Amino acid sequence: MKGMKYLAIFSFLSIMGMAIVTGCTEEKDDDDISILVAGEDVSLDTIFDDHPSISVEGTDMVTYEGVSLGVIINLTSLSDPEDHQFKITAYDGWNKIVTWNDMMAGILVKEDTMTVFPGLPGKYRIRGVVSIETAEASTILVNGHLFVWQQLFYIIEDPITLMDNGSDPHEGIPISQVVNITELEDQASHDFIIRASNDYSKNVTWEDLTNGILILDERMSFFPHLSQKYRIKDIVEIEVV
Repeated sequence: MKGMKYLAIFSFLSIMGMAIVTGCTEEKDDDDISILVAGEDVSLDTIFDDHPSISVEGTDMVTYEGVSLGVIINLTSLSDPEDHQFKITAYDGWNKIVTWNDMMAGILVKEDTMTVFPGLPGKYRIRGVVSIETAEASTILVNGHLFVWQQLFYIIEDPITLMDNGSDPHEGIPISQVVNITELEDQASHDFIIRASNDYSKNVTWEDLTNGILILDERMSFFPHLSQKYRIKDIVEIEVV
């Protein structure tokens, strides 16, 4: 009986020990928070403990420190990231789509698990990031700089309205301001080719661009002083020549 008593005590202590170890393991796992990156769980500890921070100045003129979003993508098995756009989603569902070049320039800040992108407005400072996934989005190449179409309408926040010959209004953002984002110098000395996805294109001058707008619906150009042939839909590029 005494032996049975000791055996029972030993079994009880063994079970308790296993429970303590299990509890500690579960607590450790709970602390090891991860985000979903290109379909894979990536630990925040791995991101912030194993990779150097870089500094980025936001459009609010504040300098932030964090880990390159490009580095974070490269922690996964995703191949050819330069061929993708990326959708960044917060815990509350707020999300924005950015290009690979944005990812290379942007950072993830440890505090608030927040993104910061130089050149992109506050709407792109996404707090509480839970996932970074590849995404499909319409893009436009302007003077060699790739943008998601929607980005331009967040960067240039003041649309204008122009009337056509039939007095119908068209709202959009000035094309000249879109080109100016790329820091092109001596704009008036250049001509520009506006090209659609089907390769239809028209040449315009800088003066034309100062009088034209881009319209988000149908991703179209509109020039009130030019014919309808210059209402180019599904624009994919504004080339400087």
